[in-house]
Amino acid sequence: GNYGRRVLMNDYRIVSWDAMKAIAHLAIASIIACYPTSSVSQFLDHQKVCRVYQLTETGSGRPISGPEDVAVGDGGATLFISAFDRTEETETAAGGIYKLTNADIDEFWGRQRTNSAIRVSGPELARPHGIDMIASEGQQTLMVINRSESAQRRNGGFPELNAFRWDGDRLRKQASKSLQPVCFPNDVIAVDHGSALLTNDHGGCSWFETAILQDFLALPRSAVFSLDLSSKAAPDVIKDGFLFANGVMLDPLSSSLWVSDTRRSTVSVFSTDHAGEAPSDGPKQQFELAFAPDNLSRVEPGHSIARELSPGASGVLVTGHHSTFNLFLHFKGMRDAAGLGGYVSLLNPRSGRQVPL
Repeated sequence: GNYGRRVLMNDYRIVSWDAMKAIAHLAIASIIACYPTSSVSQFLDHQKVCRVYQLTETGSGRPISGPEDVAVGDGGATLFISAFDRTEETETAAGGIYKLTNADIDEFWGRQRTNSAIRVSGPELARPHGIDMIASEGQQTLMVINRSESAQRRNGGFPELNAFRWDGDRLRKQASKSLQPVCFPNDVIAVDHGSALLTNDHGGCSWFETAILQDFLALPRSAVFSLDLSSKAAPDVIKDGFLFANGVMLDPLSSSLWVSDTRRSTVSVFSTDHAGEAPSDGPKQQFELAFAPDNLSRVEPGHSIARELSPGASGVLVTGHHSTFNLFLHFKGMRDAAGLGGYVSLLNPRSGRQVPL
């Protein structure tokens, strides 16, 4: 809808109220579609480049609630969305993996504000979390963090990572692996078709470890893990010391591992090898943000937005929350989604510049 043109000023950051309200809708049944512009100044001039779209499930017509993550496949022609409704008691109705095509997005960009998305996963993926797509050697693999009850029953109470082959019309399971000792996997990044990195936003599994040691006492117990789907070895910690490790991203051009720490309101950049292994002891760069960062996405060199930052530079898009406390209240049913607030910012790893979108 029309949210008005009120602008929030925070130090040198200028954030459009339109964008904040749009990102807030990620907590309910919608996604955001943003079309690239020729200049970042258009964002700062509050042009309507991002819009909120309500999604329904093809066939059932029910709203798709709780989008968690997105991944791009088919050479950029297909958008995959992981979603599950945290308030839904019946797991079979909770959510799954859905797909939209460029044609779908183009259609409701031009004329409509609702559209249906096709569910491409079965009931075993009722509670997916982070997802990532990797394409090479003529194969597309979708990595999915599976938090479903059935997955946890198979793995002694622990979630699992699933690898699916996407053949253009359906997902075919290729491999799966228990994530023990990881109880709270959040985001995942595929290194290749058989290995990945993931964040564990809470260290430990018990209420005392998570609620008291980490949430209340703020002990840095969160970490980044690596794992090999073909190995029997457990996921291995490669970087710890976070208060709430959330988004994770690899930049092969600069051999960098990016990690967002939601509670510290930082994005840290570590030197690493091409597979994300052996990251440096301390960050080579750290961004202090005015919001609580969540997902990270790489903007390729040459993209119109990245060019505005620096010629030849690759940027990183960061989404985040205005208030993690209010978000928690919303998940517990104690606060409406309206007014939660959200941010999208573009970071330049070369100059350290931040551009709020």
